[in-house]
Amino acid sequence: MKRIAAIIFLLALVALTGCGTTESFSQNDVLSRSIEAIEDLESYSIDMDMAVNMMEMETNMTFKGDVTHNPDAMHLTMSMGMSGMAMDFEVYSLDDMVYMSMLGEWIKVDAAEMGLDDLDQLNEEEMKKFLEFSDDFTMVEEDDVYILSLSGDEGNYSVLIEDYLKSGMGDFNDDPHVKEMLETVQINDFNLELYIEKGTYIQTKQIIYADMVITEEGMSFPISISGTVDISNVNGVESIELPAEVLENAVEEDEVF
Repeated sequence: MKRIAAIIFLLALVALTGCGTTESFSQNDVLSRSIEAIEDLESYSIDMDMAVNMMEMETNMTFKGDVTHNPDAMHLTMSMGMSGMAMDFEVYSLDDMVYMSMLGEWIKVDAAEMGLDDLDQLNEEEMKKFLEFSDDFTMVEEDDVYILSLSGDEGNYSVLIEDYLKSGMGDFNDDPHVKEMLETVQINDFNLELYIEKGTYIQTKQIIYADMVITEEGMSFPISISGTVDISNVNGVESIELPAEVLENAVEEDEVF
């Protein structure tokens, strides 16, 4: 009996110890840990699908490829379709230069003109934006992920979609007229879901929808954005190198247009 009592006591002690170490996180905790995790992020693969509808004209875009940090580099295949037209691109971004296949040629463009940095979803600056709205998120746990959801029509949510609006606009973002237009964004409906992996605290998926109005020269234009971003192969991407034939054959933008 003494031996049985001792076993029962030990089992109870283990159970109590387990209960005492169970951690309960808030959305603020998860977002904060996700920011910390990004500090050690070396690389990842991205698969982004996005649709933009403006004045009943829809543009569909896909971006697939790899991103590395230290050094910062990208290799992407991109597709854009609108009004029955489709364009496909392959892009390398290295050493502050972008090399893009277009019209059968490789074109070399200053990276600042392309705005590809807005496609890098896993960086400290981007995650800190989410942290500012941590109290607005709700969070549920599902399998091996935390799912953080935010919805509403708050005007200040526009900061969370500015990268989507700016992505691909390149040096037009520096145009005072464009900057002024982006500042007029009025949110009618906004939904965002962030999937953050338990254990690593790396964001693995983002689902976004925004219905808004942009004002230009006194006229209002309805615009909606919907998109899904999938993150995979974290820290598994090999170093991105520019193929020799691309470097040898790339021409300046003004030599083509």
